Amino acid sequence: MLSAVYRLWRQRGQRFGSGHLIDILRGRTTARVKSLRHDSLSVFGIGADLSVVQWRQVLRRLLAEQMLVLDDEGYGTMALTQASVAVLKGHQQVLMRLHD
Repeated sequence: MLSAVYRLWRQRGQRFGSGHLIDILRGRTTARVKSLRHDSLSVFGIGADLSVVQWRQVLRRLLAEQMLVLDDEGYGTMALTQASVAVLKGHQQVLMRLHD
């Protein structure tokens, strides 16, 4: 999730909400994903093994740990925080138990 947010912002200057991010990570080729060419991102489909419910659990955890924040000026899109840097660089892990 963090990597998807980072790549969209860094490579394309774009921010999106949780639903679209989950579509990208699960590899869903929706009309929006296709029109924005998000199916060409390196993170496209890498989280297909997780359900939407599980991805929402991941998102809640990242928000609780303040590694992601809702960007109120960006209409509820996700933005990274300084706390996410260590995870993105591989210096820290986020462990969690996912439920179905």
